[in-house]
Amino acid sequence: IDYKNCDKAFDLYAKLYQTPKPKRLKADLQRLAQGLGEKDDLERWEARDGKLPYTPLSETRKDRAELVVLLYQGLAPAKLSTSLTLPVNLDDATAQYFRVALPKAVAMDLPDPQAKLSVGSGSLVPFELFQDVNAIAIRDLEDKSAALTLKATARALAKFQAAREVQKQAREAGGAAEVLAFVGTNLFTLLSEQADIRSWRTLPGRIYIARMTLDPGKRRAQIYVEGAGASRLVDLGEQDFKPGQKLFLTRSLLAP
Repeated sequence: IDYKNCDKAFDLYAKLYQTPKPKRLKADLQRLAQGLGEKDDLERWEARDGKLPYTPLSETRKDRAELVVLLYQGLAPAKLSTSLTLPVNLDDATAQYFRVALPKAVAMDLPDPQAKLSVGSGSLVPFELFQDVNAIAIRDLEDKSAALTLKATARALAKFQAAREVQKQAREAGGAAEVLAFVGTNLFTLLSEQADIRSWRTLPGRIYIARMTLDPGKRRAQIYVEGAGASRLVDLGEQDFKPGQKLFLTRSLLAP
């Protein structure tokens, strides 16, 4: 992974989705620049973010271990179907109002979990926001709203023209066919106008991250979660940390 492009990507995320750049990333940028001998980058990031504490790469690659925990909170936004009535000018110089269905993303209202990572009897390391899937999904749908509205209007117009042609043929036939055609085409137009509300709801709504540098040995890892209600303990089990190891663990706050 290009850590310089990673820095640029999070700057873009902050601009588009109003999600702050993780402090952990700022420290890691300096750690990598120092470990790779990138003096100019190290000086630039120290000038921008201040000198941040970190464990040198030389230690984590040989003598010590690293634990990275990703904490998933909630679920990605659901999509609901909303309706909008739009006027459209037809070829015969008349105006017709069409009801179009458009998707809307609705996110779960979740407070910051105030979670901290603990290993053995060591100090607590707070989790910080790493990825706001809610904000990304909502902004992405908003950016597509103009194209979706245009597509939905074209779809409604095509169905209207097809229905009008069927009704015209039914009028020429006369009798009950005219009534059936009128009722049938209008019901079809009404019931078939539905927004595409498919979404990847198994994704977490937000992703938080915590990282610890540890001495080798067996110790139990836990997450302390504080919220509006009672505090909660999420057990990560006993882990055997080995020199140079980089261990990644994930947990969801939806899980028991």
